[in-house]
Amino acid sequence: MKVEMIDILQHANAAAMLGFCILYPFFSPCGCGWEVALAVWAFGLLFLYWMNFVTFPKLKKDEMTDVKKATIPISWFFILFWWGLFCESNFLKIAAGILFIFAALCLSLYIRKWRREYKSE
Repeated sequence: MKVEMIDILQHANAAAMLGFCILYPFFSPCGCGWEVALAVWAFGLLFLYWMNFVTFPKLKKDEMTDVKKATIPISWFFILFWWGLFCESNFLKIAAGILFIFAALCLSLYIRKWRREYKSE
């Protein structure tokens, strides 16, 4: 069974997100427990792995890889945004906003690329 690099990158990000979600409440004065940390991480995983569970019949393999690449900043946006709301941290909200802009730019570039490919067919 061959594992692609994007899948390894997704798993590494899932582990990094778990580490961040578990360690952040211990080093911040927000007072959230590990239960909240696991809930935020679990919902962040939905954004990280949603493309692995959904199938689109006309999507090519390289397009699927592009979308998987875009799900990584989207899942980090979700986690940082919710931690910013729970802990009332402006820094995390700003970091989430920056990641959201980055993810939107990535997705718009992919959409332009796909439109050019499908118009030429």
